[in-house]
Formats: sequence, structure tokens, C-alpha cells
Amino acid sequence: MYREVGPVLSNIIQRTNESAQIAAFNETDVFYIHKMNGPYYSDIYTQIGMKNPVHATSTGKVLLAYSDEETIEKAINFPHSAFTEHTITNPNQLKKELSKVRSQGYSFSVGELTENNYSLAFPVLNYEN
Repeated sequence: MYREVGPVLSNIIQRTNESAQIAAFNETDVFYIHKMNGPYYSDIYTQIGMKNPVHATSTGKVLLAYSDEETIEKAINFPHSAFTEHTITNPNQLKKELSKVRSQGYSFSVGELTENNYSLAFPVLNYEN
């Protein structure tokens, strides 16, 4: 897998000058599989193997937005904790946010897990979409 994601992450870093990572999720958490630092390294508060709540991260929301309806319904109706005043915990608001993510093709998080932390996530699709 690292052989396949390395070039993807390198491409993202070259285009953005930011760090990049690949993640997956289970019903409630995002877990980081691979990470590469950009030239202007800033601590993006993640490490390989680390977990974060799916509802409070741009990565989690983009992974959830591109999931099937059954997975989305299960995840949004799970009790969610608020980490900051910006964390979306209401199932209806979260569902609207996921719809927005799908229509715009990316997720942007502003202080949802940690105050003053911004992140952008977009899906990396395989040949099967």
C-alpha cells in the first residue's frame, strides 16, 4: 500500500507545500495510515496509527461523505462529543455538512477538534471510484 500512496502524497505536497496524510475510518474514528510532511512542516496533530473522531475532522467527514447511506446513518446517529464550540454534534447538521462535502468535493474544518486548527481533506479514489 505504501508504494501506491507515496506518489499520491508527494503530489499533494508538491501542489500545496503542506503536509499530507492518508486515513481510513471505522464507525466512529478516523485512523491515519500514512503521513508525509511538507516543506513548511507544521504540527498537524496526527501520527500514523493515531485515531480522531470521525465527526470532528475534515478527513473523517470526507471519508464519511463518500460512504454508503447505511454507514452514514449509523455514524451520524452515534453520540458525538463536542471538542470545541465549532464541533458539529447534531445529526441533522452533520448530515447537511456531509451533503455539502459531497457536492463540493472536499471538506474543510475550522477549529472543530482543536481551536485554531484548520484542515482540508478530499477523497483519493481508486480505479473503481
